[in-house]
Amino acid sequence: MEIRTVEISAENKMTAALRAADIKQGMPQVDACFIERDWKVACEYLERFTSPDGVCHLNFDTELDGNTLDYAKNVAVFMIMNAMMQNGTVHMLPMKTAMRVTPYVQSRIAALQINMAKYSRLNSFMLRALHLLKGIDQSDESVDDVFAEIFSDIPSVQSFAAAVTPDRAEQYLPVFEMLHEKAQACADPYYAKAAEEYLEVLGRENEA
Repeated sequence: MEIRTVEISAENKMTAALRAADIKQGMPQVDACFIERDWKVACEYLERFTSPDGVCHLNFDTELDGNTLDYAKNVAVFMIMNAMMQNGTVHMLPMKTAMRVTPYVQSRIAALQINMAKYSRLNSFMLRALHLLKGIDQSDESVDDVFAEIFSDIPSVQSFAAAVTPDRAEQYLPVFEMLHEKAQACADPYYAKAAEEYLEVLGRENEA
C-alpha cells in the first residue's frame, strides 16, 4: 500500500497533514538512498493506520505510549517530527504531546550515532586499503606484508553485510574485487580466500 498522506492528530484535533514527499524532504542534508530506506521502514509501522486511499491517520495520543522498542515506529515518529519542524507545524502539537515525542526522537538519534560510528570505521578501512593497494607495486614490502597490514584492522564480514545496498554496490564491492585480484599474487592463500568471503556477502546482497 502506498502512503500518500499522514494526518497527525492529538487531543482530538488534527495538528498536521503531511504528504509522503514532505516527510522524505524533512532531512535535506541526508542522502536520498538513506531517506528512501528509512521511509520504507517507517511505512511498515504507518501502514497499520492507513486506509485504502493511501491516507494514514496517526493518533499521537494513543501511539506515544513510551514504548521505543519498535524500530519502525521510532523511525516513523522521527521522520514525521523532522518534517513538522521543517514546515513549521510542530508548534501545533500540544505541550504534553511534544514531551511524549522526546523518547522516540532520542532513541532514533542514538541509533543514528551508532550507525555513523560504524560507517566511519568501514569508510576509514576503505581509504586505507585503497591507499595501500595503489602503492603495492612501488612498495619495498612484499605483497603478503602489504596484505597483512590491510587485514590487520579489517572490520568483520557482518559489518559490511549490514551496510545498505547502495554502499555495498558503489563503494565496498569494487574495493574487495580489487583486493581479491591483488591477493592472487600473495604466497599465503589466506588473503584471497578471506577476500572471497567479503565478496560473497557483498555480491549476494547486491544481486538481491
